[in-house]
Amino acid sequence: MHEKTQKTKKEFNRFSIKAKLISVVVPIVIISILTLLFTTFIISQNIIVNYGNDIIQSTSESNANNIEAWVQEILSTFDEVKNTLESGNFTGRMERNYLVSTMNRDPSYPYGIYIGDDKGNFFDPGGWQPPADYVIAEREWYKEGITHDSMTFGATYLDAKTGDYIVSATSKLKTSTSATRVMAIDIYLTEVSNMISSMQLFETGAMFLVDKATNTIITHKDPAMINQLMEENSAIPLLAGISKRMNDENDVFEVKDGIDTYMVSLEDVENTNWLLAAYVPRSEVLADL
Repeated sequence: MHEKTQKTKKEFNRFSIKAKLISVVVPIVIISILTLLFTTFIISQNIIVNYGNDIIQSTSESNANNIEAWVQEILSTFDEVKNTLESGNFTGRMERNYLVSTMNRDPSYPYGIYIGDDKGNFFDPGGWQPPADYVIAEREWYKEGITHDSMTFGATYLDAKTGDYIVSATSKLKTSTSATRVMAIDIYLTEVSNMISSMQLFETGAMFLVDKATNTIITHKDPAMINQLMEENSAIPLLAGISKRMNDENDVFEVKDGIDTYMVSLEDVENTNWLLAAYVPRSEVLADL
């Protein structure tokens, strides 16, 4: 009987030791697995976020380059016309005929190049005659043009007639007379707007163009966003967050907008005052995680 009791005690002790070991080992194993899973999750998340950053930045850079190519093609055409006007020995009639030939070269600037001077002389190839109170030297396109000797984009403005955004490219024009002449052309941004609308960034990402001279959105696939001001106190959190970073380095950053967080990239468009903003929900980038 005594031996049986001792045997029972030994078995109980062995069971007790096993239970203690299990009670120690199992939590350690569970904690180790959870730690491993958590570490793997964090590492995977960082990899996917970095991958997303690269895609967003490369996509915005590529699209900014496409816009720059469009701008450069237009400026090259203008420079060609400017050089022809300055180097050719044109009479007044010859100059007018040449300017008429600049009409309808491209849908973006159908009305061609016009010229005005500080003496009040004005020529529009389409035949438009300014009213009596139209003082050329006080017009914005003229005041912009006399500040540079090569064709340069100015600030965008909303055309009251068409409702489209327009940017004027202007330049001072050399002349043998005492008048200070400026040549200019009005460029409709419809083509750029179409380019922006067709740009793809993941499934729901979007891009828009900002004129930094006026801090205004000039193209966006959502018409309700066009003409919105980029201000740090904007009622739209996404715009407020982007506005705070418009002058920073062009690294991808995040902006909180309600329950959503957006990954954002900004790219300057050369030869313009424009900034291309690209954004996509962070949740979409991490969807595969």
